Amino acid sequence: MSLQNSVYLWNPSIKKIKRLPIGVIQDTTYVVAIGLGFHRGGNDHKVVRVMRFACKENMFGRRICAVPPVSYHVLFPEYNCAFLNGVVYWITTELFQLSTFILSFDLGSEEFKRIISHSF
Repeated sequence: MSLQNSVYLWNPSIKKIKRLPIGVIQDTTYVVAIGLGFHRGGNDHKVVRVMRFACKENMFGRRICAVPPVSYHVLFPEYNCAFLNGVVYWITTELFQLSTFILSFDLGSEEFKRIISHSF
């Protein structure tokens, strides 16, 4: 998936589809992935678009677009994603290295946290 690809949310129970905004960052990315979760405090769902930049080692950032009720974020992980208690998790690796870790994104505080694991 690249930044030019459109991403859609589909709710089959109400048969509605919503196109998410495309990022404004230049296409220098290595990987793009998507995470979805529910923020209880805000009583809304949030979509997290994640990307690893091929141009800089361990670079990550965030962008939020005003497209209610969906928030748009730019992070730094890979494909594997899980959601639990308001936090989205990805298993990822260091760019140009073999060490693996878990990167989390709290949908309430909109903060990243790196969880180091010795083995998976």
